[in-house]
Amino acid sequence: MVKETILNTIKKYNLIEPNDTIIVAVSGGPDSMCLLDNLIELEQELQIKKIVVAHLNHMIREEAKSETVYVQEYCKNKEIDCYVKFVDILKKSTELKIGTEECGRRERYAFFDEISEKVGANKIAIAHNLNDNAETVLMHLLRGSGISGLGGIKPYREGKFIRPLIKCDRADIENYCEEKNLQPKFDKTNKDNTYTRNRIRNELIPYIQKKFNPNIIETLDRLSELVLDEEDYMQNATEKAFTEILIEQENTKIVLNLKKFNQQEHVIKTRIIMQTTKILYGTSNGIEKKHNYCNVGYVIMYDYWGNGYASEALKAVSNYLLNSGYYLVECSCNELNVQSSKVMLKAGFKKDGYIANRRLNKDGSYSGVEYYSKTKWLYNFSLFGWIIYINVVI
Repeated sequence: MVKETILNTIKKYNLIEPNDTIIVAVSGGPDSMCLLDNLIELEQELQIKKIVVAHLNHMIREEAKSETVYVQEYCKNKEIDCYVKFVDILKKSTELKIGTEECGRRERYAFFDEISEKVGANKIAIAHNLNDNAETVLMHLLRGSGISGLGGIKPYREGKFIRPLIKCDRADIENYCEEKNLQPKFDKTNKDNTYTRNRIRNELIPYIQKKFNPNIIETLDRLSELVLDEEDYMQNATEKAFTEILIEQENTKIVLNLKKFNQQEHVIKTRIIMQTTKILYGTSNGIEKKHNYCNVGYVIMYDYWGNGYASEALKAVSNYLLNSGYYLVECSCNELNVQSSKVMLKAGFKKDGYIANRRLNKDGSYSGVEYYSKTKWLYNFSLFGWIIYINVVI
C-alpha cells in the first residue's frame, strides 16, 4: 500500500524523472527509512541514475550516535553511498543567536548543497508524510497564517526538493517498517509536548479525531491541496503584475510605478510588497500584519527631487495603509530637514511632537527629531527589527 501511494505521488507531481541523481535525507527514523527503502526498490522502475544518503547528526541527543551507526550499516548492506556530518547544533545556534530548529534547518540544507555539488545530484528527497502536512496546516492556522500557510507542505519545492511520502499516513509507514523488519530508530523528543508541533500531534489532533472528525488528517490534506491550487494562481498573477509595474531593479533597490501599483487589487499589492522584500532581503519571514499602527520611511532619488513626487508617494502609501485596516501611520525626520517636514505635511500628516538632541549628526552635533502622524490605519513592515524602505516613483 505504501509503495503504491509513493509511486502514485511521484507520477502525479512528476517528482522523479529518468537519470535523476537523488540525495535522500535520512535520520534513521521510520519516515526516512521507509522512503529510502522504497526508492531503492523503485530505482530500476523509475530509471534513477543514483541514490545517495545524507545523514546529519545534530549532537544533541545521546542516542543519536546509535542512529548514525544504524544508517551507515543499512547503507553499507544496500551498497549505497552514505554521507555523514556531525554539527553541534546547540553550540552553533548560541553563536548565531538563533533557535536550534532554525540552526538545524540551515545546517541540513547547507549539507545538501555540499553533497549535491560533490555527486551532481539534482533532487533531494525529504520524508515528510501526510500527518506532517496536517500538523503544519493546523500550526499555521493557530498562528494566524495567510493563505499560503494553509497550503501546508508542498510535494515539491524549487524544482529539486521532493516529498514522495507526502500522501502516506504515519501508521502505514510504521507498519511498512515492521513488515520489512527495518527496525528504525524512534526519536524520544517527539513525545515531548513542550514543542508546539508535538502538542498538535499528540494532543490536538487525537482530540479532534475523537470529538469532531475522525478523518481530520485527510480533511486537512484536501484543504491544503485546494489552497495550493489557488496559491499557484495568485502567485502567477502577482509575478505578472510585478513585472508590469517594475521600473528598475538592482541588488539593493527596487523601483515600482506608483500609478500602476495603485491600480492593482489589494491582495496583489500586499503580495507585491512581500515579493519585493523577499528579493531584497532573501526572505519575507518576519513580515506580518501584526499591529494596527506603523512607522513608514521614504527615500527619493535625486533625479526626482523638487517635483512633488515624495509627498504624492507618501500620501498614496499612507492612504493605502489606512484603508487596509490600520488606524495610525507615523513618520519622523531630523529637525534640520525642513523639506522632509514639508513633504509629510503636504501628504496629510500632522505634527505630534518634538524630542531634542535625539539624532547625532555627521559633524558630531546633536539635533532634535520631529514626529508626525496620520490616523485611520496601517501596515507594519518590519524585518528582524529593521524598517523596510521601498522606493516608489510615478
